[in-house]
Amino acid sequence: MLAAGTAWAGSAPPSQPPEEIEVELDPDRPPEPPCPQPAPAPAPAPKPAAKPAPPEIEPTKPLREGLYLRIAAGPSYFSSIFSMLAKRTEDALYAAIFTGVATNLEGRIGVGIIPGVAFGARGGALVLHRLSLDGETIDAPPAVLGAVGWFADMYFAKSGFHFSVSPAFTWLHLPDPSGSFGDYAELKGMSINGALGYEGALSDSWGLGVQVRVDGGFLDHGNVKTDDVTSHLNWIAPGIQLTATYF
Repeated sequence: MLAAGTAWAGSAPPSQPPEEIEVELDPDRPPEPPCPQPAPAPAPAPKPAAKPAPPEIEPTKPLREGLYLRIAAGPSYFSSIFSMLAKRTEDALYAAIFTGVATNLEGRIGVGIIPGVAFGARGGALVLHRLSLDGETIDAPPAVLGAVGWFADMYFAKSGFHFSVSPAFTWLHLPDPSGSFGDYAELKGMSINGALGYEGALSDSWGLGVQVRVDGGFLDHGNVKTDDVTSHLNWIAPGIQLTATYF
């Protein structure tokens, strides 16, 4: 009996099964709220879409280098003062005012030397119809004022507007009201014109437009029959023209 008790005392007691604990829940107790979850991080704002680059506008051909041609025609109003002076005394021997409706014709040929600027030669004629002498219409064939010179035509960016200036050598066959020169007075001199116009593209190579121009100049050294007399004519002719340009 001692031997048996000694053996039990020296060894581990027999293991017991874990005791189950029953927890009674109160049915009237409200359920506990769920544990709060961290809010999700906000999504990064989308980057604004990059604006597409504006398309490059092809410059109109009048702004580029190349061959340049123009023809122009339109009405003008011619006004002038014709005078004859004695060479020695500068006394006025005769004076008259010529006025009349005219047709202004012109042709130009040149080249675009730099973008936006054309330079070249021009020729034209101012055909004077129904001339009046001191307010009275004279019965005479149309007089012709011819001009040959050079021009510079400048375009304003891509707006279609352009400005030109042109000096020229000019001559005029004018009915002689004094009878000193025969049927016509032949006068020679210089002139200049300025024009401001607008041109629209008709095709890749042609443009149509309209321009306002003013021509003016002085003429003298005519076919005077005596060395004691000089003749002078100062004139101006504002007008409007339709233009057709190849570029």
